[in-house]
Amino acid sequence: MTPEDPTSENATPAHDTGARPTGSPRFRLALAGVLAVALVASVVWLAVAATGRDGGAAANNQSVRETVMVRAKEWMTAFGSYSPEDLDGKQVLTAYRQRVEPLIATGFTCGGVTFEEYASALDRQVAAQKFTMTTSVERTGVESLDDDSAVVVLSGQVAGGRDGKAVEPRDFQMLVDLQRIDGSWQVAKCNDVDSRFSR
Repeated sequence: MTPEDPTSENATPAHDTGARPTGSPRFRLALAGVLAVALVASVVWLAVAATGRDGGAAANNQSVRETVMVRAKEWMTAFGSYSPEDLDGKQVLTAYRQRVEPLIATGFTCGGVTFEEYASALDRQVAAQKFTMTTSVERTGVESLDDDSAVVVLSGQVAGGRDGKAVEPRDFQMLVDLQRIDGSWQVAKCNDVDSRFSR
């Protein structure tokens, strides 16, 4: 009796017992290799994701630094610039106040003086002596920064005149304290930079 040719049409199909072949050592080794590669890939992906989050935080922090420096510069330019053109019919620096007040927090002081005290003194000077002042900010830097407060250092030059005569320009350095209020940075306090030693 000769064995049937498995390619023959009359060949009897082998009976399926339902058993599954067990993995060979070579197969198990290959599977372990694939799993190891997948594990390494996962670790690398997690590291990249964490770095991306850190990079995002750093970028956000830099964005906030730039925001507070721009706001401090904007405030200093407005606070230190006025002229007789800002006077209304009652000899009050109404236009000057309108430029500065949106940039300052409630309770703002500069050198211990409130804004209204400062502006009232300016009313008299500008009206009586035709006093003018223009402030330019040349350098800004962040001294400290957290979620809702910042200290910015400003330096630049002020120039102006009195009774139509120019006053010699002078340099300044200023410490500006800002607070984030309802999502917006506002100036809360300012002092001459030398005041840092008594803060």
